[in-house]
Amino acid sequence: EETQLKAQGFSEAEEQELKKLRELLESVQVEANNKIDSSNKTLIDLKNNRDEARKEAAGHRIQASRIEKELEVLEVAVEKLNQDQQGIENIFNIYHQVMIDAGLEEAARRSIRTLAGIRPRISYSVT
Repeated sequence: EETQLKAQGFSEAEEQELKKLRELLESVQVEANNKIDSSNKTLIDLKNNRDEARKEAAGHRIQASRIEKELEVLEVAVEKLNQDQQGIENIFNIYHQVMIDAGLEEAARRSIRTLAGIRPRISYSVT
């Protein structure tokens, strides 16, 4: 290569400058290729992360849908429990009034005390 450069009329200094430039070019090419490889790896990782996130999001949507359906079932059950509780309270009130009307006021009070100990004092709700 040096012989060709001398044959083309390049001076020693020009040959040295050209050699340095070629070495610099080779170094820049190697560095550029390394950065491209690194960028490609990063891009592949990002695509894999995106795909994983999409799968995870799809799983969360399925789970959310299942939970919403379960919530609907629970809301219906809570409404039924509230209706049952109201019905039991109505029966109790009627029973109590019948006892009073029959002149069994003391028995009605004992009934109330007995039932008050076992009667649930909660109201059901789903929030």
